[in-house]
Amino acid sequence: MSGKKILNLLLIPILLVVAIVSQLRQQPAMAEDFTDVKAGYKYFVAISYLKNNGLIKGYEDNTFKPNQKVTRAEALKLLIGGEIEEETGEQPDQQIDPQEDISKRPFTDTPLNKWYIPYLITAKENGMVNGYPDGTFKPDNTINLAEMLKIYLESIAETEGIVFETKESNLFNDTPLDSWYTKYTAYAGEKGIINIYSNNTINPEQELTRGYLAEIIYRMEMSKQGYVFGKASWYKGRKDDSTTYTTAHKTLPWGTIVEVTDLSNGKTVQVKVNDRGPYVPGRVLDLSKVAFGDLIEPSLGITTVQFRIISTP
Repeated sequence: MSGKKILNLLLIPILLVVAIVSQLRQQPAMAEDFTDVKAGYKYFVAISYLKNNGLIKGYEDNTFKPNQKVTRAEALKLLIGGEIEEETGEQPDQQIDPQEDISKRPFTDTPLNKWYIPYLITAKENGMVNGYPDGTFKPDNTINLAEMLKIYLESIAETEGIVFETKESNLFNDTPLDSWYTKYTAYAGEKGIINIYSNNTINPEQELTRGYLAEIIYRMEMSKQGYVFGKASWYKGRKDDSTTYTTAHKTLPWGTIVEVTDLSNGKTVQVKVNDRGPYVPGRVLDLSKVAFGDLIEPSLGITTVQFRIISTP
């Protein structure tokens, strides 16, 4: 069976789940079973949503370990196999001739009896991973943001009709035009599925945590339903005769009503666009103080949100 057919078969379960998830209410249920993911944690909404819709699993002690780093092998399991869970060891009851093992390994450091081999073979045959110049894959190394974006976006590119374009307008200060990963970071930035910092950087070589990985997958799925992601700040607001719940946005028509959800706690507020801004990289809304205060403590100054259009004038 060809690598492309294997990939399609592996993707069927996650695509079916995603199709079901897209029909559900957008407000996340609480991730009560994860004792280490509480309201106020920056990836609370993403982890709660994915858990309650069967897309992620935790550990036997009911923790998720959101700050734990993700290995390159674990990332393959999630992004191709469709769930986050702990995986270790070898494939059971599999006897492999030592000579055959060496000759057929996808990479020199990936024995055929390891649990991740089916995912690694599929990923290599479909151009999602290339390994290192010395012929190794380093499956136990922590994966970084750029590497993960390549695997994830290549795995869904055909299904989602993704076209990768690299333009000056979608570059960041730390993603050079000639870098191998820039087409992936450019797409991710335009879709708003990664964190963009105020100095217009994304830190593509940062080691990925389980929490951030869950956040990226959540944002990608919700972006298909019209949600936009980024940072929100607050200011005194532009006076409006009809409401104090207002926001500035760079392009939406004045009078547009948007629903804003804080991604650290799931709290939601509706606001009216009546001003322009903000103009800081990664920032999508400038809320009035009263609206911001309904989401989170104003003294924090800034928070991560998702928003969608409720109505237009």
